[in-house]
Parts: sequence; C-alpha cells; structure tokens
Amino acid sequence: MDLRNRLAEALGKIPSELLDATTQEMVAEARTSLEAAAAVDDVPTAVAFVGRSGSGKSTIVNALTGLEVSPVGPIRPTTTMAIMVGASGPVSLSSESEYVHVEGARQGFVLIDTPSWDHDPGAVMAAMAAASVVVLVVTPARYADLAVSELRDQVPNGVTTFVVLNRMTAEEDGRDELLASVRGIHGDVLVVEAGRDHSMLWDAIDEAAPRDRSAAQRRRVLDRAAAATARVVAERVTRQATEVGRVESAVAGFGRVVPPPVAVLENWDDTRSNVVSALRGVVAAVDGALVDAGGELGRRIFEGLTPITTAEVGSDVDAWGSSVEDRVAAAVRTWWRPKAARTVARRFAPRIGIDPNVPLPTRLVRALGDRLASVREEAHASFLALVSSTADRRVGMWEESVSSLGAYTPGELLEAADAVG
Repeated sequence: MDLRNRLAEALGKIPSELLDATTQEMVAEARTSLEAAAAVDDVPTAVAFVGRSGSGKSTIVNALTGLEVSPVGPIRPTTTMAIMVGASGPVSLSSESEYVHVEGARQGFVLIDTPSWDHDPGAVMAAMAAASVVVLVVTPARYADLAVSELRDQVPNGVTTFVVLNRMTAEEDGRDELLASVRGIHGDVLVVEAGRDHSMLWDAIDEAAPRDRSAAQRRRVLDRAAAATARVVAERVTRQATEVGRVESAVAGFGRVVPPPVAVLENWDDTRSNVVSALRGVVAAVDGALVDAGGELGRRIFEGLTPITTAEVGSDVDAWGSSVEDRVAAAVRTWWRPKAARTVARRFAPRIGIDPNVPLPTRLVRALGDRLASVREEAHASFLALVSSTADRRVGMWEESVSSLGAYTPGELLEAADAVG
C-alpha cells in the first residue's frame, strides 16, 4: 500500500468521539497535506532515442522495457512516428505520437522511440524538444555519417546527450581503433554489445536524467507536515484515555432510573402514547446523566450513538401491554367467557400495570378474588421491568461505545506517520 494512503487510512480509523474540534481540524490538515503531496505534478523524465534508420533504436527500447512494443524489421524505416513507452504516463509532443503503457516499466521515465532522422526530422526534433535526455544511437558502420553529426547539432541546448555505440561485438576487428575513432568524433560513448544485458544502459540513463528537485522537495515538505500533524493527533488522542476512563466509570456506576409518572387514561391508545413518551424520557434521562458525567467526551459519545426510535419504544410497550393483558385475561376467565374476559383485560390490564392502586370495577375485583393482589403486583412489576430494560438498553449502548473507545490505540497511526516522514 502507498505510504500516503496508509497514513490516510490510519487517520480514518480514529473513532470520531476521540476527536475534539481542534483535533478534527488537525486530521483535516494532515489529509489535505497528503492529498497535496500526491497531487504534485510528477512529469516523467523523457528519454528520446534518436539516430539514423537501422541503428537499432527500437531494439534498444524493446530491450529496456522487456517487451516488443516498438517495431523492428528489415524494411526501413520501421518506426514511422514517435512511440512513447513506459508506466508513468506520456509527455506532450508537438508531432504525431503513440503512447504504450507497460506495466512494471521503470517508474518516472518514458522512453521515446523516434523515426529515423533521415525519414522524419520533424518528429525527431519534437521528441528531442520534450526530452530531458537524448540517446544518440550509432553503429560501427555508420558512426561517422554526416547525418549523425547533423542530428547531434540539433539537440536543444541544456538537454543531456550521450552516444551509444550499438551492435559492437567483443570480436570486432580493430575494436580499439574503432572505439578511438568514434570517441574522436563523439567523445565518450557507451558501448552496447550485441546480445548483452542492457542494465548498464539504464544506469547511464538514470545518472544522466535531471531530477525535479523542486517537486521532490514540495512532496517532502508536505509529507513531513502530514506526518508531524498525525503525531500530534496521536498524542492528543492518547490523552483522551483518561477521559474515556472517567466516562467508563460513570457508565459502570449508573444507577437505576426512577419510574416516570404516566397519566392513565380510559382509552388504551392514549395511555400507550403516554407510556411511549415516558420511556423516551427514560432514554433522555440516561443520556443526560452520562453526558453530564462525561463532559465534552460524553457529548461526543452521545452524538455518535444510534437513536432509540419511537417505533422501537412503541414495539416494547405493545409487547408489555399484551403480556399484562394475557395475565389478567387468564385470571378472570372463570368468571367470563374468553371473549368477554379479553375485552375486560384489554381495558384495565395496562392501567393496573402502570398504577397498581387504580380503582377497579366491583365485578372485576370479585372476578379476581384472592388473585387481585398478585395480579396487581405482577402487572406493576412488569411495568417497572419495562422501564428498567429501556434504561439498560441505552446504558448498554453507552458501554459498547466506551469499550470501543478504550480499545483504540494510536500505534498504527504513529507507525504510518513514521513511514511517511
């Protein structure tokens, strides 16, 4: 993984609850620096291979890239336009050209195979104008051609040039005299023997290639800024551990919620609405108490919690109402037929659960008989359990969040920052 992406990913793993406003801004600054570093224009170094037809320019480009991407053959000229080859993108040329992307090619370079100088000097001039390095390819048979000298004279000022003597063999007749003659015309030359490894040619190109020091420096400055900011973020997040412990203690020591008052109405639907509102008040009471105990961190934890919706609370209330109704209906069934017993239970059961002292009709009291006290007690106990379970569910959400925060350590962030700068 790219080091900048690794650092950005590590920044993204910090729980948002651990980031106060200042730290959030610092995370944003670090991300901005990483994005700016990645966006620094990194134009590849263009290396133009020029020479007369048949000098072996295309063969060398193919050897350097490891693929046959530029045509070679006995028919001259085989290269009829500039062909750019590499993995770092093309450069802009003023003549017709083609770019061939080669996965795995050396990063930071694009090689330009040009038509022969005697076939299309305009295309060669365009390639040399865009190049940072020009490699003039000559052969033992034609190194002294006038066209080669003319071509060398056309290399733009300031462009690094070196000459490659191609297709020299170890057994070349008069090898030493030939090299001396070539050097007399062209100065130092790099000899590329037929069938030999071209790694030394890559070394020469790499050494000759100018470096965009300003771009590298800008990237370095931005990377270091992002890394330094990330380290400060890690320190600030680490200091939050004390605050997390304080909130964790408050959550662990949270007491029971006092059952809220609920207005008991004749109509169950209206009473149900009151119970739902009361239970939402229970959730708010839990949140309020723990936010007060947790301070700023408590507030951020609260903002990150999943809300308990009215529909969820209403579902719990309906389940509670049905269970109490079943209990009361079973208790009076010996006095009334099942349908009548269910009607009576639906009307009075929730009221008994909410308020065990609510007045009941004489007939219902008589029907319950010696079970009246136990039914009242069980119904109300189930209401208290509903209140308690609602509070416990919310406290559980706090516990889960605080536990997750306590488990976070900024080690990965620090390692990624050190790797970047």
